[in-house]
Amino acid sequence: MIENGKIGILLVDGHSPDLDELQSMLQDSSLRVVRAPNGAHALREVLANDYALVFLSVHLSDMDGVEAAQLIKQQELSAQLPIIFVASDFDPEHRKQCYEAGAVDYMVRPLEPSGLQAKLGVLLELYRFKKLLSERTSEFQQLKADSDEIQRREMEREQSVLERFSNSQRGMAVTARLHGEQPVQDSAPEIFADLVTEYQQILEQSLDAVIHETGYSATEPIHDLATKLVFLSAGPRDVLQLHKTALAVLCEDRPQARVRATTEEGRFLLVELLGSILSLYRSMYKRHSGPYRSVNVMPGQPAAR
Repeated sequence: MIENGKIGILLVDGHSPDLDELQSMLQDSSLRVVRAPNGAHALREVLANDYALVFLSVHLSDMDGVEAAQLIKQQELSAQLPIIFVASDFDPEHRKQCYEAGAVDYMVRPLEPSGLQAKLGVLLELYRFKKLLSERTSEFQQLKADSDEIQRREMEREQSVLERFSNSQRGMAVTARLHGEQPVQDSAPEIFADLVTEYQQILEQSLDAVIHETGYSATEPIHDLATKLVFLSAGPRDVLQLHKTALAVLCEDRPQARVRATTEEGRFLLVELLGSILSLYRSMYKRHSGPYRSVNVMPGQPAAR
């Protein structure tokens, strides 16, 4: 555990003199050396604290060192903890068992200081790197969560604005026909689903045109879509539902950058679609109502429209 800038190292020692030599070599201001008298104590230590490295004596008072290593490795919190065995004499069979138990090294007394420092340096550097990676991963996850929350709030704000816009159209002469008695999604669900798919395709192609500069123009497809919606007497709420449904599909399980770009491009298409629909309704209104006429015009007053 990096405590006050110090990295924890655990010495597990069944016979006190066995690791005295090792502890004397670990007199470093950047290290915090802790000793555990047996395997059970060592297991409690690694589960309660974060250590960079364990030096484990092959002889313990309560169990064999190999058994202690296996218990440590079986725990989720300490499964990746590096273990170096320290033996009083070399035993090929026992060394094999130590490596099979998950040891990263097997050292025999007397220990050679320069070799020990070299191994220690590599393992501590690996520990620092893992810690840094963990911190950066946590920071990234937090940033992503913050970004997702900002994106969610932005989309909610946008939908709220669009809802208010659709409500504001009620009672206006030009858009009176935009408010059918029943939403298109309910009156013609299959047709509505086809229109959603069509709108998705336009949005995807429009976004790809921005990213890859393909030269695609959404003006004509949007006009065609608007014509179909006008034929169905669709209103702002229908258009908004069309937009929301298509956007939800296109943004599902997509990278955050793609979601943001899709949302931004969707705003432009939505405005263009609403404008095209409004223009078509206005043309229909003029054809059915004829030219605007002056009514009860008093001298010196402008004509009422």
